[in-house]
Amino acid sequence: MVKSALATLVGVGVFFAASAAIAPSAQAEVWDCNSYYNTETASAYCDEGYGSYRVKANCASPRYPYNITIYGPTITKVRGQLGDISRVWASDYNCNITTASIQVF
Repeated sequence: MVKSALATLVGVGVFFAASAAIAPSAQAEVWDCNSYYNTETASAYCDEGYGSYRVKANCASPRYPYNITIYGPTITKVRGQLGDISRVWASDYNCNITTASIQVF
């Protein structure tokens, strides 16, 4: 009885270990991505792969001594299709964009 219970427990452990090993990754796999910006707008897009991404921009206040990070909407790209553009406007935050990059989820 103890041996069969132990064998069942080992079998269940092997099943869960195998399930975890073959589970798909939650990380996006997008590439051929580009970001660009000027003082008013930051944009980003990805042409290849699949998953989610968005534009991330640093924005500096023209009047006060602060910088904030602003984000565009999250885009979910489907494999085999071009990705939409994630875009954010500085005017919504009363600041000037100084840098932009892509944040992949």
